Amino acid sequence: MLEAFRRNLKHFHWILWLIILAFIGTIFLVWGRGKGGTDQSVVAVVNRKEISRRAWQDRYQNLERVYRQRFGEQFDRIRESFDLQDAALNDLIRQQVLSDVCDELGVLVGDEEVRREVMNTEAFQESGSFSAKRYDEVLLRVRMTRDQYERQLRGDLALQKLEDLIKAGVMVSDTEVNSELRRREEKVKVRYLAAKAADLKDGIEVSEGDLERYLAEHASDFARPETRRADYVLLAKSAVEETAEVTEDAVKASYEADKDSKYTTEEQVRARHILVKAARDASADDQQKARAKAEAALARVRAGADFAEVAKEVSEDSSAAEGGDLGLFGRGRMVPEFEAAVFSLEPGATSDIVQTDFGFHIVRVEARQPRTVQPFEQVKVAIEQEIRREQADAKLEEISETLSRTAQTATTAQELADRAPKRKSGTTTIAEVGETGFFGQSELVPGIGRSREFADATFATEIGKWSAPTKTFRGYYFIRPLEKKEPHAAALAEVRADVQEALKKSKAMEKAREKMRAAAEQVRAGTRNWEQAAADLGTKSVDSELIKRGAYLTDVGRSEELDKLMFSLAPGELGGPLEVKDAIVLVSVVERQDIAAAQADQQRESLRKELRSRKQNNYYSAWVQARIEAANVERML
Repeated sequence: MLEAFRRNLKHFHWILWLIILAFIGTIFLVWGRGKGGTDQSVVAVVNRKEISRRAWQDRYQNLERVYRQRFGEQFDRIRESFDLQDAALNDLIRQQVLSDVCDELGVLVGDEEVRREVMNTEAFQESGSFSAKRYDEVLLRVRMTRDQYERQLRGDLALQKLEDLIKAGVMVSDTEVNSELRRREEKVKVRYLAAKAADLKDGIEVSEGDLERYLAEHASDFARPETRRADYVLLAKSAVEETAEVTEDAVKASYEADKDSKYTTEEQVRARHILVKAARDASADDQQKARAKAEAALARVRAGADFAEVAKEVSEDSSAAEGGDLGLFGRGRMVPEFEAAVFSLEPGATSDIVQTDFGFHIVRVEARQPRTVQPFEQVKVAIEQEIRREQADAKLEEISETLSRTAQTATTAQELADRAPKRKSGTTTIAEVGETGFFGQSELVPGIGRSREFADATFATEIGKWSAPTKTFRGYYFIRPLEKKEPHAAALAEVRADVQEALKKSKAMEKAREKMRAAAEQVRAGTRNWEQAAADLGTKSVDSELIKRGAYLTDVGRSEELDKLMFSLAPGELGGPLEVKDAIVLVSVVERQDIAAAQADQQRESLRKELRSRKQNNYYSAWVQARIEAANVERML
């Protein structure tokens, strides 16, 4: 995880702070700590090594910080979809398993490798060189010693070595490349008819007996899961934020500390390029031919030809279709030779031939954006809010831990709420009380909305007992399940509307299927043409443009099954009827267009690299999952 971010530090300096924070409290966990930590409360045991609750909480809170930094104000609205608590635990389990594999395989990282990585980390540099003073300042800010950070770094580098070792043997065959090229680039033009259930549902009548029979035949579709109702106490984060006192000096200090990493955008350029590919180890003849082609393109540009048009015609890079446009980028994004050329040019200027490992480039700079720093006044409100949130998080954790010690002695929610600190106004506490109706574990919580944390805690806690403090974006909940209903087969009265809708849809689809089957037989026999069949169905025949797989079809949408059918047909051949979502489709291919040989040759090697990277990642992910499943993992959450 750390390595993935470190590779991008040249552009996102602030990320280092977040990632280093994510490892505070877990530094000793992943790389060899067994039992004997000061925190005896554990959330998982992996191959007899404990993962402490404190380590898990630290990882969860810092994952949350990373996501909040990434999504900003949207985070509170979408955070439920991330399930960060589970992600934090899975992350720690995965790291411990892979740490054990490194030990098992003897994957080692030497002191010189660690030193080199530290020296090359830009966040620890000043004026392009490593600064011991800067290194210590960064680590001091996040309360880590050099030994702690370098121990974690050593482990991270070992994991990267392990990953490289596992991925090294994964290759991609010519057959795989050609198959993927065909799948991506071949096109068809189709004519189709679609009979939609929604258009045929009106007028369908269903009797009471029909409903009862349908429910009996599809009982599992309408079964009711276990449901529970609960009361709760919420330690409201918003109320605690109100009490936070943030001084102007604190906001300014935070701004100055983070100015270079968070509020500065380094110089960027927008450029186009023309690439003629030639590997460094290519033969002299191939190198000479590639350079000659690039020089011819450069001569055309300098004679007044439009750079973008020459790029579209000549360039062998994936950006050729966009006229070689590379968009905006800063230093560190491109290979050194290319970067040196780009940042030496003024807007409108064109480079000489530039050779890199990829081949021969011609570069045109379109625009430059200077280094900019957001002024303090522009960001001070956001900084103040962030400090308030951090203070509130720390205070809420402290309050929740205090209340949890005596929560089980509270006989009512109000009694527990009264033990919380007062609000800023001093008239009531920061705690809110409430009660839900019955809900299932995967359903919306009445009065609260969708909250996996709340639901999971409700269903994990004994009836009549208070849960442990459960953190959500609103604050910490103490939840007491009051009553439960066991899973049961639903009576018609409970699910009448759902059964009626499902039965009508089923009948409409069957009606559509019969109509389309008859239409297909008539078209194949030549007794009806497409337009006549469409009129019989009450729809219209639709002709598409030349389309690739995954294209959206009017009245049908996107469908992998329909793609398979369309691209398996010869021109003039009829396919279907096929059920696609809530419609029945009949399709005929009018025209097929295969990828041109020249285009295929141009794309083949870049596609091979892409496929190998994807195949390596998939293989490694599956390998890691297999090792996790084979490990001795006991979860306590």
